[in-house]
Amino acid sequence: METDTTGASVRQFVRHETSRAARIEVHAEHAQQFRLNYSGADLDIAVVDISKGGMGLKCGFFIPKNMRLSVHLDVRGDTGNGSSRTLKIRVIARRCTMVDHKPNYLVGLQYQDPTGQDERDLIRLVKADDEAEGSRQGGESSGD
Repeated sequence: METDTTGASVRQFVRHETSRAARIEVHAEHAQQFRLNYSGADLDIAVVDISKGGMGLKCGFFIPKNMRLSVHLDVRGDTGNGSSRTLKIRVIARRCTMVDHKPNYLVGLQYQDPTGQDERDLIRLVKADDEAEGSRQGGESSGD
C-alpha cells in the first residue's frame, strides 16, 4: 500500500465554508520583505473556510510560506450583542496554491493563537451560519 505524504488526506479539524470579505496586514517582522501596495478596497480578498486550527483565504496574489499576517474581518450584528466590530486574527501562511490563471490563489493559514478571543468568536460565528443554513434547507418544502 502506498501513502501520499505530501497531501493533507486527513484533516485535523472540521472545515466550515464561508464567504467573508477580509483585509490583510503584513506583520512588522516581514514588512521589509513583503509589501502590500494597495488600498483595501482594490483587492478581492475573502475568507473561504474556517476551522479550529486556521482558515482558507482567497486572493489575487501570492503569499509566501511562513509569512505572518493579520486578517481583519468586519462582523456586523453577528457578535451576539448587535454591535459591529472588526476581528483581528493573527495567522501564519502554511501554503499558497494557484487555483486558476487570473491569478487566484488559495492560501492555507494557521492561527498563531487558536485560543484567542477573536479566533473563538470567528469559529462561533461560522458554526452559527452553518446551523442557520442547515435549518433553512431542512425546513424548506419542495412544492412538487
